[in-house]
Amino acid sequence: MPTKKRILMLIESSTSYGRGMARGIARYAQRRGDWEITVQPRGMAEPIPALRSERWDGVISRLSDHRAAESVRRLDCPTVELLYDEQVPVFGDDDAIASLALDHFARLGFERVGFFSFGGCFWIRHRRESFLRECRRRGLSAEVFDPLPSSRDRRPEPLWREGNEEALDKWIGRLPRPTAILAANDHQAIWLLNACRRRGAAVPDSIAICGVNNDEHLCEIVSPTLTSIDQNAERIGREAARLLEMKIDGRPVVGYPRKIPPLGLVERQSTDAFPNDDSQMVRAYRLIRDQAVFGLRVADVMAECSVTERSLQRWFKKRFGHTPEKEIALIRLRKAKELLRTTNLSIRAVAEQSGFSSERYFSQAFRRLTGMSPNQYRQRRGDTRQAR
Repeated sequence: MPTKKRILMLIESSTSYGRGMARGIARYAQRRGDWEITVQPRGMAEPIPALRSERWDGVISRLSDHRAAESVRRLDCPTVELLYDEQVPVFGDDDAIASLALDHFARLGFERVGFFSFGGCFWIRHRRESFLRECRRRGLSAEVFDPLPSSRDRRPEPLWREGNEEALDKWIGRLPRPTAILAANDHQAIWLLNACRRRGAAVPDSIAICGVNNDEHLCEIVSPTLTSIDQNAERIGREAARLLEMKIDGRPVVGYPRKIPPLGLVERQSTDAFPNDDSQMVRAYRLIRDQAVFGLRVADVMAECSVTERSLQRWFKKRFGHTPEKEIALIRLRKAKELLRTTNLSIRAVAEQSGFSSERYFSQAFRRLTGMSPNQYRQRRGDTRQAR
């Protein structure tokens, strides 16, 4: 029996982003069958264990400390570092993240936008620059919060400073209303959300907030719940494992650095606002958003919200560029994709839980909207589990 390769994974288990990457690495290893992964449960800033006492065939790490990063570099084995080094080989596509956020804000009717961050590390700078570049491309000006001395904090996970609070209160007070803000990540979005509450700025009606990473534990416990962009951490982990495999096998490294597009935006209460819109139509939209996966029909919406089919069709086409029927189908499609990615449910069960009337209709609609079958989508997402 061939000897298994010993792989050390030094990725924080304290964040959903880190755990997502770890899942991607683990699934890649399971498919190979000859990797033995050692995991060190740790927080982002915790010291790493002594490394030279054991032999490793490869290391995948996500480190925020210079000394820890140097310790890994000195090991006599291939390594892939996913945070400390600015030349990260696999990373989320910040241009796509900016575009997704701005599309969402435009879809809701926001004409004023902004970016919130603190800290001057490379990933924050890149995300802010991508957002501002996309704003310029669309002819938008953006409000930006980037306080000193926080902007000089080059740590990959910058800390909030008490001195930032006065500057943030003033910035919130100066923001035109309504404004939609993209925060650098979910943790920073929550600082902004709390500051808005302290300042008396209503979220989302005055200031709508979107984070990045879709840390479900954080996003669901705050009030209002936080809209966030899912960076697809699991795929980032898989691509990092594929890169390590190339290095271990001595093959030429091709296709890196690699940008990974986000999975999508998960809409929650912090952006649940429609500036200057008809309240009945907004009610109709929210009903569709909340009930589409439970078999809701357009006729049900008309009856519940006391709106005519003509007015409903006209509002949806003006606001979203498509019909309410298409909106229902897209919401069901997003739910189906989530279930295909994250569960081993049968295609029939996915169809039922997504609000489709039958497995056959679901498969036809899925292929029409994505160009592939549900099983093909599941396989392309690297899910090696078989549907029951």
